[in-house]
Amino acid sequence: MKNKIKKYVLYLSVLLKSRSWLMVILLLSLILRFVFITLFFHWDEGDVMDSNRYQRVALNINHGRGFTEWVLPTALAPPFYPFFMAGIMKLFGTSQLPVKLIQILLSMLTCACVYWIGKIVFSRKTGLVAALGMAINPEIIVMAGTLYTETLYLFISCLVFITLSYAIRNPNLKKYWIMAGILMGMSILTRHVLILFPIFILAFVWIFPSLNRLRRPLMIFSLSCYLVLVPWTVRNYVVFDQIVPVASGIGGGLWHGSNRSFDGRYQYELSQKGLAKETAGLERPVDQDRTLIRESLHSIGEAPLQFLVSVLKRYIRFFIQVYEDVPQGQKRQMNPIIFVVLMISYYPVLLSCIFGVVIYRKQWRTLFPYYLVMVYSGVACAMTVVTPRYRIPLYPFMILFASAMAIFLLQKQYKHDLEAKNTVLHRKDVS
Repeated sequence: MKNKIKKYVLYLSVLLKSRSWLMVILLLSLILRFVFITLFFHWDEGDVMDSNRYQRVALNINHGRGFTEWVLPTALAPPFYPFFMAGIMKLFGTSQLPVKLIQILLSMLTCACVYWIGKIVFSRKTGLVAALGMAINPEIIVMAGTLYTETLYLFISCLVFITLSYAIRNPNLKKYWIMAGILMGMSILTRHVLILFPIFILAFVWIFPSLNRLRRPLMIFSLSCYLVLVPWTVRNYVVFDQIVPVASGIGGGLWHGSNRSFDGRYQYELSQKGLAKETAGLERPVDQDRTLIRESLHSIGEAPLQFLVSVLKRYIRFFIQVYEDVPQGQKRQMNPIIFVVLMISYYPVLLSCIFGVVIYRKQWRTLFPYYLVMVYSGVACAMTVVTPRYRIPLYPFMILFASAMAIFLLQKQYKHDLEAKNTVLHRKDVS
């Protein structure tokens, strides 16, 4: 009996090692995502869901029609995700199942990447807690079973910041900066919200003399990033006779952000009617986009202060709003269960993240890319359309800071208890 107990204790001690715990967390993430797509396989097949647009482009690629949604070439979406889908469908058929299965594997690997980032910038324990947070986060689980860009983007984005973290710690090693830039370019070709981020981060280091050593490396990073975009930009120019770096669609977002009646909210039928009215007579999305950008800039120019105030309000809304229900391609009705689950899963992370940023503020010289990506993404969305879905790409970083805060408090409490115990033992020895 004693031998069996010793055996179980030994097994438990092995399990508690970080690598074993990481395997358990990754297995948990895989199970949760597989259960979700098993129970809710068809939920994202609404007629107006973005997933259908990606599928149409992917199928057209495989049928030799090029990057088209219907008949004519399109630039309505960044190319990487439709090509990703097209590759899977070419190998395994047109069913959604292979795409979703590969996405849950990518989502699991993203958990591993978050552990890796946590281990680099904070500690191994922080990485484990952050990986667990990613594994059980309901929004990330849902996205893994949805034909949206988020899952692929999260994986590439985490690879970007792993490489960038190594680069900042080894600024003289160009290979890290080049690799980070190439990965950043790939992430922009998946979701183009970060298209100006390399310039934003470069401007930031130019302001602070203490970061002078990173100026040249970040120029290499930025150049590597934008070189990745060149072939697709050239394709767009040849096809549309316009400079479209990645995709159109910015005009529609900016129109919602500058239009006072919408205030950065996509209102489905009202939005579609308003956009159709503004772009009447224009067939190509790139022409529609250019018109909407022109109209948006005109509206902003008429009341710049009011636009600035509205951006500030929407920036706050970007970080505090949660969905009332899962997306169905139409206006959401209140689902109390989902609403409560999302609040419980998000608000503790948000508050802990804020405290984590404050606690580790003295390490800003190595953590500034994580601060900047959260600030930049919030501002970009606040200027256009604010929706909780667009916040999901920030969850790895928010969960990392929340986990760092949790480990900090636990270690502080452990140290306090240890000191109290030593004090009691010392008093006993004296007496």
